[in-house]
Amino acid sequence: MAVNGEFDFGENGGIHLHARSAQAPAEPFLKGFWRGKFEGSFDGDSQIEKKFEKDAKVNATGALTFVHAEVHDVPTLNRIAALTHHAQFEHLHLDELRGRYQWSGSKLEVNELRVEQKNLFRIEGFAIEKESIEGKLRVGATADVLSAIPGAREKVFTESRDGYLWTSMNLSGPLHHPHEDLHGRLVAAAEEQFAKGFLAPIFKPGKIVLEMLKALYPE
Repeated sequence: MAVNGEFDFGENGGIHLHARSAQAPAEPFLKGFWRGKFEGSFDGDSQIEKKFEKDAKVNATGALTFVHAEVHDVPTLNRIAALTHHAQFEHLHLDELRGRYQWSGSKLEVNELRVEQKNLFRIEGFAIEKESIEGKLRVGATADVLSAIPGAREKVFTESRDGYLWTSMNLSGPLHHPHEDLHGRLVAAAEEQFAKGFLAPIFKPGKIVLEMLKALYPE
């Protein structure tokens, strides 16, 4: 790991720090839910400013690119693995995880976010966190992943690009328990397929799939 930087005194009174890191471990920065579930190291380039004024906030902007990132032991991902018959979801080895950020006091904004495990899924978009989180994302998945979810390709993931089928996802709510609108749309699409009798020849398996889909986020 290498961390270096340079600082100077700003024209308006304050400190300006330009920090660069290479192969920095993510673990010291993790808190709450993600401790023990995320492993990785990153390269970063950040600009940090702090004025010499009472109650002045620290402002920071920069970019992070993870050169190694793994996600594991997440119950919802384990359920997705069982639903889609893709065990890779149980222990993700991300090929890409990067984004640009802007932090001011208690507000964190992430832009140009990209998360991908090739031949499985990709996520693009941005998110803002200030006590709660708000995000607008594009979620892409391979046709093979979606084939296990009735109606997903016909009603939800309807755009084709870069080897994935895409849909939107809005994220909102408290950071420890955010809400998203994709799950409900997938359940509705599956129920519509089920109601129309498309799953009638495989009634029992179809019902099991619907129950598994509804249980992705248990109370």
